[in-house]
Amino acid sequence: MVRQIGEDFGKGDDMSKLGKRLVFLLLCLSLTLMGISLAVNATSTNWKGKLAKQAATKTRLNGELQKVSQAMEVEAQELVQAKELKDSQDKSYSARINLVKVDLQKSKNALSKTHVDYQAAQKAFSDDLKIQEQTTENLKRLQSEIAALEDQKSAFVKQNEELNDQVSQLEREVGELTRSGSLLKAK
Repeated sequence: MVRQIGEDFGKGDDMSKLGKRLVFLLLCLSLTLMGISLAVNATSTNWKGKLAKQAATKTRLNGELQKVSQAMEVEAQELVQAKELKDSQDKSYSARINLVKVDLQKSKNALSKTHVDYQAAQKAFSDDLKIQEQTTENLKRLQSEIAALEDQKSAFVKQNEELNDQVSQLEREVGELTRSGSLLKAK
């Protein structure tokens, strides 16, 4: 019987190889399909989770976008106000600058006039100084002339005194001669 079974096995040996191959093929096919179904299940689960996460992210980002849009609108309004303020300040500053320029020009003109007056005063002072120097020189010359005249005066006074002495001496002599002449006439 063992032989018979072995012989039967021997006959069906071709079949058993084919069966083994089919069983192996079915096993591979079932494992492959089971792997694919697990991958599809995992993928669909992951996509659902990712889709939910992305929807939440999209909602969050839309909220942030609205906030940013509102902030941009507010900033745009502030920018318009800032531009208006800048324009008004520019006008104000340009008016102030023009006033300062006018004041500066007035100051320059006043300074120029003061400079001209200073130069005229300096020239007048220089002229006065020259006149004073000339006057000082004339005064020194006059003082030396006065000193010379004083010397001449004292010389004249001496000569006058000498002449007066001589005149008085001559008058005495004339008086004596007149007395002598009258004595002689009387004699």
